[in-house]
Amino acid sequence: MRGVGSAVTLELAIVDFSGALLVHDAHPFTDPDPRTFARTIDARLRGLAATHGVMRGRFLGVGIAVPGYALRADRNRRKVVDWLPPWNDVPLDEVIGDVLGMPVWIENEGTAAALAEYYQSGVIGQHRSVLVLFLGHGFGGGVVADRDLFSGEHANAGEVGRLFPGNGPRPSGIDLMATLKRSGVSIDSLAELADLMPKHPDIFEAWASRVAAQIEQAIISGVAWLDPGVVVLSGALPLPLLDDLTARVRILSDERNSGYFAEKPVILASSIGSKAVVVGAAMGPISAVTAKIGSH
Repeated sequence: MRGVGSAVTLELAIVDFSGALLVHDAHPFTDPDPRTFARTIDARLRGLAATHGVMRGRFLGVGIAVPGYALRADRNRRKVVDWLPPWNDVPLDEVIGDVLGMPVWIENEGTAAALAEYYQSGVIGQHRSVLVLFLGHGFGGGVVADRDLFSGEHANAGEVGRLFPGNGPRPSGIDLMATLKRSGVSIDSLAELADLMPKHPDIFEAWASRVAAQIEQAIISGVAWLDPGVVVLSGALPLPLLDDLTARVRILSDERNSGYFAEKPVILASSIGSKAVVVGAAMGPISAVTAKIGSH
């Protein structure tokens, strides 16, 4: 579920065991209660399964991407964004799973996006470790280390938004919307950004220049510790804007590394953008099961 301003959208995806996207669905949703959310998911899944000939009884489970960090090292209890207060510090896997009658995998948006980006062509099969930065409602990220999703000891690996507190300039969709509003531009949703880009190039240019420097700082921090093979810039921003930011970040990275001769990670722009979160969430149960099998 993704919301900015007055626009809230519930996105669903069904993937097969290879991670291929079979069904993608989105529609408005305004009720913040997680039980209502679960009942809506249940109804939508039943409808989609019937429409697309997918047997609901063969679902491995349901993955939910939540915009918030884990509490007390429990990935199922979260401190979430302001517009979802009933989701705070409740056992989401139980609350939602009881309604759906199947296993539920809870993860934050950045980590879900990392899982989806890892399985894209040009990444999987060529790199063992991936650092993903996700510009959506806020600024987050995720890590795949040696082909396994890495959550960290407290289930909060990838919380790079902490580098840029919300009371200051930061590389996020909300920050971009606020920048546009300060310049007199009317905007209520990230979905409007694509249409606004050609109308206000100077605003987007100034914002991208500032944000690229912030992103590059976050990247070098992750690269220095993790040594990934690839860095992916993903998010709910328009793909041309992600491409532009990636090009800027590459230039800054090359300048920083001018006297460094070891191998450096490839920096890529996402090809799936905002779908990374919902696709990664759908892949969550598969990842959880394969991780358990691999540990035995």
